[in-house]
Amino acid sequence: MTTCATQRPSPANARTSPARWHTRIAPWTQRCSSWPALSACRPLGFPPGTSSVPATGTAFGWGRDGYGGVAPCRRSEVALRFTDPQRCVRAQRDLGIAPRPQWQLCAQPTPGATRNTCTGDSGGPVLATPAATTITGIISWGPSCRVDDIGVYVSVAPLVPWIDHVAHTQPSG
Repeated sequence: MTTCATQRPSPANARTSPARWHTRIAPWTQRCSSWPALSACRPLGFPPGTSSVPATGTAFGWGRDGYGGVAPCRRSEVALRFTDPQRCVRAQRDLGIAPRPQWQLCAQPTPGATRNTCTGDSGGPVLATPAATTITGIISWGPSCRVDDIGVYVSVAPLVPWIDHVAHTQPSG
C-alpha cells in the first residue's frame, strides 16, 4: 500500500479487499463532514434506472496529485463537467479501447481546475452537483492525470438493481 509523504496509513483510509466490498457500499452512501464539500452526514441516493446525465459532478478520492505524484494525506475532490456521450465514445476509440456507453460516463475537470482524478481515486464516488445528494458515478480510469484529459466513470444508474440486490442479500459485518 502506498502512503502519503507525511503519515502512515490508518484504518480510516486503508484499502478494502474485494471479498469484503459488499460490506463497504454503505460508507460511500454517507455525506460526512470529513469531506470538504459536504457538511453533514446523511444517506445519499442512487439515480433512477433511466436517469439522465447531470451537467456537473464532484469526484472524491485518495488519488495522487498528478501522474507520478505523491499520495495525499486527506481525501481530495475534483469538480467535473460531463461530456457528450459521443465524444466519450470517440475518445475511447482513439485510444483503441472498445467503449461501453451504456455503463460509462465521461467527464473533464471544470475550467480553472488544478487537478484531475488520478491513480488511487478509482472506486471513489462521483456526486451529482449542485445538490451532491446522488451518487451518479464511480471513478474508473483515464488516459492520464492531466487536467485536460477526459476520464471514464462507471454510470451508477444501470447498476442500481444489482446494488439493491447485493445490499439486501449479503450478510453484514
